[in-house]
Amino acid sequence: MREGLPIGAGWLPVEETAEVVFPYDRSTVGRAPVGTVELAGRALDEALAVAGEMARTPSHARRAALMGAHDALLARREEFERLLVLETGKPLVDCRVEVARTLVTLATAAEEVARLHGETVPLDLLPAGRGWSGSGPGGRSGWSSGSPASTTRCCWPPTRSRPRWRPAAR
Repeated sequence: MREGLPIGAGWLPVEETAEVVFPYDRSTVGRAPVGTVELAGRALDEALAVAGEMARTPSHARRAALMGAHDALLARREEFERLLVLETGKPLVDCRVEVARTLVTLATAAEEVARLHGETVPLDLLPAGRGWSGSGPGGRSGWSSGSPASTTRCCWPPTRSRPRWRPAAR
């Protein structure tokens, strides 16, 4: 198990840890890192430093990262449920609900990347469409992910105007 706190591209050491105890018999479950105001500030600075890079991350990569987190938690689901019981003293059934809710949240967030917003559709849901967005008449978007191609345009309802293709805003 790693020690410290995940900040930036790695794990930073902490000066202090706190004992995590089972609430019913006060037995030790483990130790947890205790952050400081300075470490919190560093975490915010690190997040701000990569905000632009994250904004430019293609939809397919954001979706894959979120589904990767979902799949990793799913693979260790029972371990997390047992740990929650030990850390909180809650019944196992409640801890199972908490983990299930987390899995739903991660999966929903991954799928939300593909939702239609405003007048543009993120056409970079597939690696082949990297950097493309599209909008159509009245902001209607009637296609799934792809790149500017006749197969995409044929999905449009008959109207006078056709979709406008352009590189996605960076």
